[in-house]
Amino acid sequence: MVSRSYVNKNLLIMSNLKTRKILMSKSTTGFTLIEALLYLAIAGTILYFISGFAFNIIFGRAKIETSQDVNQNARTVLDEISNTVGDSTMINSIVQ
Repeated sequence: MVSRSYVNKNLLIMSNLKTRKILMSKSTTGFTLIEALLYLAIAGTILYFISGFAFNIIFGRAKIETSQDVNQNARTVLDEISNTVGDSTMINSIVQ
């Protein structure tokens, strides 16, 4: 038969091992500093590209609207010149 002291020692060792495993598993949860920095770098890169696309969309629209306004004004001026020239009857002088 096995003595009680031997059984108690084994139980104590086993409980210590379980406690160590629990403590070890609790201490290994979470992120390391390198992992956190890596995740921040990846997130920053993604946000950089997304903001670049958003910037191009917002200010690209303004450029297009400005270009359309300039083209409309040019058409109006050319139409006015065309109407004035078409309504004329003769040339009074030649500009050199």
